[in-house]
Amino acid sequence: MAPVRRWAEMNRTAVLATLTLLALAGCFGKDAVARDSVTSVTIEPPTNGATADRATVCWRVEGQGRAHHTAVHWATESHAAKSGRSFSDYGAGMAWPDNATQAAADGYALPGRFCATVPVPSSGSLYIVAHADLVHPPHGGLLSEEVRLSAATGHVYEMQTPTGPSSGAPNADVEVCWIVRGNGTLAHLDLHWSYESQASTSGRSYRDYDEGSAYPENAERPAAGGYDIQPDGAESCARVRLPASGLIYIVSHAVDETGEPGLLSGEKSIGVENP
Repeated sequence: MAPVRRWAEMNRTAVLATLTLLALAGCFGKDAVARDSVTSVTIEPPTNGATADRATVCWRVEGQGRAHHTAVHWATESHAAKSGRSFSDYGAGMAWPDNATQAAADGYALPGRFCATVPVPSSGSLYIVAHADLVHPPHGGLLSEEVRLSAATGHVYEMQTPTGPSSGAPNADVEVCWIVRGNGTLAHLDLHWSYESQASTSGRSYRDYDEGSAYPENAERPAAGGYDIQPDGAESCARVRLPASGLIYIVSHAVDETGEPGLLSGEKSIGVENP
């Protein structure tokens, strides 16, 4: 009988231990099993700029807990099509968030958006990825898609005020066109708009027109090869959504060899018709 009693005591001890663990899990809930994780890394296309300038590159890391490494890495040739590419393929340079001189000792809280400045090349392009890993130094982790940063070589002579209708229905999409005269290739070209005039703002820039923006033909991102312009003018068009009431003020924006923040046209105003 002694072996039977001993087995029963051992079985009861195991059951009690299991119940205790279940009770603890119930008390601590999800926090008891929460773990650091990186689920995705995305990067925002930078604005190309003049030689010797620096361009701001921002990226976002999704996940929970903390990543102990996140940075942008770049190369002078594209590796987008390479099978099994890793951050080590982008060995021409790197930058930690806010251009810190080393990784943050306590890591980076997730989810989070990070930014750093990257030197614009004197010629050619840089191919940039964002990277995050749970450990530092990194030995794996996740990469974003690749974005391209190029020097601006174009020179703008004239930014003409955009053209379009004088008015439109509430919340309607209207076509707005604009002409830039110059030569070479622009690094960046788009429209920006505000619901208040910024014409008298001292030192105004595209950042003052913060209600929206649109690339030519409403592309989702800047053209990888830039935008060719001619002395007699190159026209671009995009659709702009009007507000529900009031006025919208639209300007065209270009970045040429002079770099950021770029050049602005005069304002085109469009009124919203009464319903």
